[in-house]
Amino acid sequence: MADPTSPARTPQDLDELIGGPPTISATPEVVNAIRNATGLNLTRTPVAPEHIVGVQP
Repeated sequence: MADPTSPARTPQDLDELIGGPPTISATPEVVNAIRNATGLNLTRTPVAPEHIVGVQP
C-alpha cells in the first residue's frame, strides 16, 4: 500500500487509499424500476423516452 503521507501518489495509490473505483452500477436498478412501473420488458440500455412512449399510468 502507498504511504499516505507521501506527496507523490499515483492514481492506483489513491484507489487503494479511498477504496478503489466503483464497481456497482445503478443502471440495473433504474431499468428494473421502469420495468416494474410500466410492465415493459426492457432489454437494452440506455432507456430512452421513445422506448416507453404510449404507456398509460
